[in-house]
Amino acid sequence: NIFELIFSLGQVHPKRVEKKMHCPSGYMIKETILAVVFPFVSLYRIYTHLNYGTVWKLLLTFIYAVSFLAMVALWACGAINMGFVALGFVLFFSNACIMANVRNHVREEYKLVGNPIADFALGSWLYFQVLAQMLYQIEVIGIPKAEEAAKNVDQQSSEEQEEQAATTPAVAPATSQEVEA
Repeated sequence: NIFELIFSLGQVHPKRVEKKMHCPSGYMIKETILAVVFPFVSLYRIYTHLNYGTVWKLLLTFIYAVSFLAMVALWACGAINMGFVALGFVLFFSNACIMANVRNHVREEYKLVGNPIADFALGSWLYFQVLAQMLYQIEVIGIPKAEEAAKNVDQQSSEEQEEQAATTPAVAPATSQEVEA
């Protein structure tokens, strides 16, 4: 929503306005700003929702945080020697791999459509938006997990079968003599 609002110069598609999706919510703005400055905080919250063990949550968040902070420091040292910038980009792309992995895990857990190439591309250049989007989907929208979605589908299909059985008149099966005629 943030980028759509910016790139459309405020002229968002009318259907999005009808659905009240034309401006980013306060939640999205807050989460995006938090993810720009402290992406590892948002990442930790996502790991918490994915039910990672405490040690794994802390370890993976620590690795991402150290890589992120070292990347920023190495890019700042680029004024001294451009070799630091190259090392910064190595960390940048390693963080993109971590982000793609997390996004893929969220997509699998919540049955969301996507692909690993898009996860990597967005996880590298738009990591802050990806983090905000994942948190929004998990905390605000509350997309049901795969097991819950499967149960809902099973319940709906059994209810539909019961309704269909109740509305369809009972027809006796044809006998072999009726079929021959």
